[in-house]
Amino acid sequence: MVNLFRVLVLSTFLLPKLVHAELDGATESEIETCRQLKVFLDGNVGEVECQSEYQIYSKFVGKYSRSKVKSKYNQVRIAAFNLFKPGATQTEYKDHQLVAQIIDHWDVVAAVELTSNNGLSKRHNEGIVEYYTSRLAQMTEQGADLSASVTRNELALIREQFDFPGYIEVLKELQKLDASWSLVLSGKQEGSENSTVKELTGFYYRSSVVDLKATQYCRDKYGRNGKYGCLPVLDEKTFGRDVDGLFSRRPFLATFESGEFDFTLLSTHVIHNTPSDEDLQKKILRNVYGVEDYKDIGPGVTQLKFARFAEVRLMAELVEYLKKSYYEQDYIILGDFNLESTNDYWETFFNDFRGLELKIEGATSMALGKSLSDGTITHGTKSNYDHFLFDPNETRNCKGSNTAKIFNFIEGDFSKLINRRYLVRSNAKYQSQTRDVEMYRLKAGGREKVENLVDNYTRSIQNKLTVKNNKLVPRFDMEESQKEFYDRVIDSQLFDKTYYNYLKEVISDHLPIYMNCSNQYDND
Repeated sequence: MVNLFRVLVLSTFLLPKLVHAELDGATESEIETCRQLKVFLDGNVGEVECQSEYQIYSKFVGKYSRSKVKSKYNQVRIAAFNLFKPGATQTEYKDHQLVAQIIDHWDVVAAVELTSNNGLSKRHNEGIVEYYTSRLAQMTEQGADLSASVTRNELALIREQFDFPGYIEVLKELQKLDASWSLVLSGKQEGSENSTVKELTGFYYRSSVVDLKATQYCRDKYGRNGKYGCLPVLDEKTFGRDVDGLFSRRPFLATFESGEFDFTLLSTHVIHNTPSDEDLQKKILRNVYGVEDYKDIGPGVTQLKFARFAEVRLMAELVEYLKKSYYEQDYIILGDFNLESTNDYWETFFNDFRGLELKIEGATSMALGKSLSDGTITHGTKSNYDHFLFDPNETRNCKGSNTAKIFNFIEGDFSKLINRRYLVRSNAKYQSQTRDVEMYRLKAGGREKVENLVDNYTRSIQNKLTVKNNKLVPRFDMEESQKEFYDRVIDSQLFDKTYYNYLKEVISDHLPIYMNCSNQYDND
């Protein structure tokens, strides 16, 4: 039943033209986006809390019990996963169900490269919100019975067209596996100067095993708006100098407890390309390294990498400040560092930040081709970019040479599940006369599987509508959409240079990393 309270909520919050006044961390538009989601979700993922520094989505109705968790589970499973823009236009074929099944291996997962709706999807949502609000206003003015089936069905049809961000779609699938899955999300999108898509970061956490706690630093900086998480303030009190603007994407902090073990995680996606602004480059060199030229920093630091290491150094400084200022001593930086563990500069870094150790030495980012130009077989990976960074002598719960590992969905057991759903090629190659290139043949039953994949995709979009000229009309050009799906998910499998591209399309271009930590004690 549609009630008048919802009409009031919609008329108040779902305005198509949103102002951009700053509210601490988030802009007003970001607060409004969260409120839109709250209304359109209508309790589907549980309670929604919209603050300037964080958002929480949780339907967990049970009560976390430290003693029960401690007695039932010996450890808490912590992971980091670059999800490669779920919900963005360029990742429209992502299989949220499979992504959720991967995440469900762990208890708390730092997720980076999350995005709000952008591009065509954002414009579509704006049209749906405006049209929905307009129809509600018209119905109310005309005295329509909002409880009548015809009215309810019309409103429901409009609501069904709203695109939820990929991070919400993943959460929906997680809650089908375990209703206690929740999400705490950063309240502000950030990105480098030239990035067309700004990013969010957050933590999926299993509320029955992991409890989200208040982070005292965030409360001190932002009050109640930062109670359960925040992006750090880059002030001179914390760093002793001006470092404002030196992060492309600040790490997101949140504190958790599992059994006796409480810990603060800093989820990071370190900058990739060095800023093109020469003044900013100079500021980074002077205020982080104390030099005028990156060549004076030392071995391992190049024009491409000095800004990356600068962000890692600043995070290490932040952790030092937090340890000195607060009771909590267990801090773990985790995520996509865009840096190899074999880089020579790490020796200098660890001399400057005693006690810290970098975990994960294997390749974690995806190679799309089957082989490199020199013929080396890639096995689907190329760079060792994803890591944990912490002091194992302080955070002894996670200490151990084999605690941190890579979850390989390309060649591991989970790949069988993915390939049963998507793999169509065989190992046999032939020279195509029509394409004048060597390619792979379809496997036995491959043609039928291709048809089923295209049919399933077609069914998923054929009834979707959008707003044009103040009317609901078919949203997709079916022939064009089918061809793009075929090219990116199916046809790409048949060539060496795009051999693994389908995995990037349906899962991610990074492998998740994880480690198991004892929750039977705490050193704080």
